[in-house]
Amino acid sequence: MAGMAMAMLASCVGPPPSPTTVIAPPPHAPSHALPSGSFVFRGTISQGAMLIGTAPNGTTVLTLDGEAVPLTSDGRFLIAFGRDHGPSATLIARRSDGSAITDTLAVLPRLWRLEELPIPKGTTPTPEFLAQRSAELAQIKAARVIAVATQSDGWRQAFIWPVTGRISGLFGAQRVYNGEKGSFHSGLDVAVPQGTPVRAPADGVVLLAASGDPFTLEGHLLMVGHGMGLDSAFLHLSHIDVKVGDVVRQGQVIGESGMSGRATGPHLHWALTWRGERIDPLPVAPPMPAPDVPGCASSVAKGRASHPATGSQRLRIDDQFRFCGQFVSEPLPSDQKNLAGGLSTDGSPIFQQVMNDLLQVISGEIFTEI
Repeated sequence: MAGMAMAMLASCVGPPPSPTTVIAPPPHAPSHALPSGSFVFRGTISQGAMLIGTAPNGTTVLTLDGEAVPLTSDGRFLIAFGRDHGPSATLIARRSDGSAITDTLAVLPRLWRLEELPIPKGTTPTPEFLAQRSAELAQIKAARVIAVATQSDGWRQAFIWPVTGRISGLFGAQRVYNGEKGSFHSGLDVAVPQGTPVRAPADGVVLLAASGDPFTLEGHLLMVGHGMGLDSAFLHLSHIDVKVGDVVRQGQVIGESGMSGRATGPHLHWALTWRGERIDPLPVAPPMPAPDVPGCASSVAKGRASHPATGSQRLRIDDQFRFCGQFVSEPLPSDQKNLAGGLSTDGSPIFQQVMNDLLQVISGEIFTEI
């Protein structure tokens, strides 16, 4: 009976494992072996865009076009491409085993709005203006230096709009004065009433708060660092609710809109900068909610247009965009030179208002740092 019991027990246990079955890793095996490695990205690789990525495991040093890029302990990083970035960028990850992984990124072009004006480019500034402006620019540059070292995880968040309303000015738009190019518009304008609460689009730390005397161009300027060298700037505020060093949370009211500084009407100018590169807030934020304007809800086209060859965004300012604050899906007309999607210089009230607005800001355009 004992022999039969042993035989039955052996049949329940089953045959011994084959020699190729791995029971446990050998004592000398590393706990985290390096994979072959590749980059993972979230976002669009295009001019004026921000991109969040994950580096290959084991990456210790990361560079973009030869410049060091900060890397978090979990391998995450942030990069961005300026408005006029070239057609490619080189990202190199150097790993702890001595290997290097190179990814050559194709940077899609964007079609930027050009506004041709039959007037000279600005006026000669006074010595008093230059002295005051020099001090203001020094404060802005100092804040940007602090932004590079600011510790915050706001850059990881899905950004929200600081205000919602009609988009009245696009990032990247550029004026041409009698054939001479001016500086491009480095932020996004949203037309809102005076005193509209401005909310932090993401967590961050206050870098600069010009709550005393307004700056000559930016007015009451507020800058917030979101970490990894990314910062937001909010211009023309009527009131600032925070001070330098304050930690702000996404959605927190940080000020109120206005028209301080060089502005022709109440609005918020929101600018995003990454380590000196100015980027477009529009693809960073979610779609702007349609404003409550009669006729807009039914007539505004949904979505964003794409360049048929490259897939890059193509923007058009026409009456629907200008007065309903939304994208339209029609391709940008071949003639880029008129304002408001083909508005002619015929003396119409709309054109005259645009011209009056431009004439009031031209004199300080070349001195803008934001």
